[in-house]
Amino acid sequence: MLFSGEDMNNSLMRGALQLALSVPVVLFFTICFEPRSGFAMLVTVIVSTILCVTMLEVDARRRESRLVRRIEAKDSPNWEVRLNDVSIGRITDAEYAAIELSAFRDGRNALAQLFNLGRMALAMVDKLVGVVPHVFFWSAAALVLFAPDRFTEVIHGFQQADAATTAKALDAIARVGFTLAVLTVGVMAALGCRFGFLNHYAEDVNRRLRQHCNTPAQGDVMLYRVAADGDVVVGGATVSAD
Repeated sequence: MLFSGEDMNNSLMRGALQLALSVPVVLFFTICFEPRSGFAMLVTVIVSTILCVTMLEVDARRRESRLVRRIEAKDSPNWEVRLNDVSIGRITDAEYAAIELSAFRDGRNALAQLFNLGRMALAMVDKLVGVVPHVFFWSAAALVLFAPDRFTEVIHGFQQADAATTAKALDAIARVGFTLAVLTVGVMAALGCRFGFLNHYAEDVNRRLRQHCNTPAQGDVMLYRVAADGDVVVGGATVSAD
């Protein structure tokens, strides 16, 4: 099977996105397995990266297969397309699946999503730089107020510790800080903080649907399933523009 230059570029861009998505998983496995040597660290990083990228690629292939089956289906249902609650046309499920597949395979969306993940990472770091040090500070302050003897023991232990003990203590502090950072990000995400996340795939599908219906207006596109008798079935899918 021959691949065009565009197909190769799209594959490379999607691979770059998959590598970026594998970074948190690699960090997780590295912390869990605690490799003791540089070689063990390298093996852990390589194996976890391969596993993560493989799983993402398998999931992508399954999604493509589902979309292809919808495109090739003989009895394709219809959808009514609404923009800001105003009907702008109808589309078959096969046409809708073709639009989704085209957007999913477009490497430009993968590249845009990759840059968006980078901006999200910077936004998370910016948030954590202000949160994590404050937590450590107030934890130390609480220790001074409620357990001054224990605080004195900790300080004295640091002063008397050798290089190996200090390294272990700093490693423990780093792990606590990482765990605290993960929990902080999780709580903030649960409370609705998006860290600047944008779904560029959904945005592209939204744009293609509006082009299909010859509609220059912008907004959230809603798809409502159309029954066999032509009546619109309440409920459907939202294709967000943000």
